Amino acid sequence: MKAQGTANSAHLGNIHGMENELMTLMRASETC
Repeated sequence: MKAQGTANSAHLGNIHGMENELMTLMRASETC
């Protein structure tokens, strides 16, 4: 169970990282 919990946290971290990347991309395209 502990290992599964860590995997879930890592997965959530990846999702947040992707969201941040999308935000930066959208902001960059807005300034163009």
